[in-house]
Amino acid sequence: LTSELQKISGLSVISSSATRRYSDSTLPLKQIADELGVDALVTGSVYRAENDIQIFAELTDPKTLNIIWSQNYKDTVNNVIQVQGKATLAIASAIRVVVTDEEQARIARDLEVDPGAYDAYLKGWQASTIFTAESFDTSLDHFRRAQELDSDMASAWSGEARLHFLRGVMEIAPFKEQMEKARAAAEKARALDEND
Repeated sequence: LTSELQKISGLSVISSSATRRYSDSTLPLKQIADELGVDALVTGSVYRAENDIQIFAELTDPKTLNIIWSQNYKDTVNNVIQVQGKATLAIASAIRVVVTDEEQARIARDLEVDPGAYDAYLKGWQASTIFTAESFDTSLDHFRRAQELDSDMASAWSGEARLHFLRGVMEIAPFKEQMEKARAAAEKARALDEND
């Protein structure tokens, strides 16, 4: 949901990489929120059984521990983008943030996903979070597999862009070359995202 929530200009969203260290944390929510400098926390889980998915999301006020909003969504993997859009707009509504017509159109897309491409994308994303040369190679293979299965999958291209950026910054591969590859993949992702 992070990438969808970031599309709303009225929200300040902390990146997944910055929040990942809290995924198994036993720290109180208030302390996590204070460390991140946020007013609310979105938590959730995704379960998958073959082509069926279940997404649970919850928005919590860390000061009071009150649940502001929660919802459980059940659908098929093909509709995961639509489910994410519904959850994103519901969260925005719960915290009464203004969502422009343009932002709503970008979030509430009626877009189906190829399940194989989505699996490859998720594997690529997971591998990219390990931050080693080997995991980045594995990640790139998965992102490219996702692109082969669904060349219009913007998230697979943005994942590749992020990966090239990290490879360059971490000096795993030549910086200039990686930035050029990152820019090309990001431009492809942006063009696809604008067309959806």
